Parts: sequence; C-alpha cells; structure tokens
Amino acid sequence: MQKIIAIGMSSVLLAGCSLPSALSPNAPTERETSAKTPEQYASCVHTKWKAADPKSQVVKTSNGFRLTVSSSLTADDVLEVSKSKTGSNVFFYEGSPLHIVKSAIKNAVRECL
Repeated sequence: MQKIIAIGMSSVLLAGCSLPSALSPNAPTERETSAKTPEQYASCVHTKWKAADPKSQVVKTSNGFRLTVSSSLTADDVLEVSKSKTGSNVFFYEGSPLHIVKSAIKNAVRECL
C-alpha cells in the first residue's frame, strides 16, 4: 500500500516538471522583435528577471540567448532571443500562468523591446 502511495505522489510531483527544451516545440506565448542586439536585449531582460526572481538564468546559445525562470511546481518560463537582420527576434514561452512573479516576468519581456 505504501508503495502505491509513493508511486502516486511521485507521479503527481513529476507531472508539474518540464525542461525548457520541452517547451520549444510549442508555439510561443509571445513573439516580438527588437532593434536591440541579442546581447543588449537579453541583458536588459535578465536584469529585470533577476530582481523578480534571483534564480533566473541566462545561457548563450548558437544563435543568441535562452533565459529561464524556474518553478518547482509548474513549467519554466523561457525566453529565446536570436539575431535578426534588424536586431533580435524574441520568443517567450510561458510555463504557467500560476507562476508567483508572472507579471514582472511578462512585463520585462515587453519593457526591454
């Protein structure tokens, strides 16, 4: 009986987990363009995300940057920034609308354009 309960609890806890790469095949919540370079835009957003959630991370990718705000209970929020002819392409993947600092995260994506 205890094994069944443990397996059930594990399943429930894992159901809310998601890797940032798992979000990429889905359509982005928001698509934007910016005249800023990927470095400038990612730096602006990361500064604001760090103020809202110190666990936010930025990683350089082959064509720009990927920023994440992790959540222990819901899927991560992911921002992908890539170089374009006029600056940057911005793709925001909203992990879950239940994230505690959601408004600050979404606002930073728009404010830094």
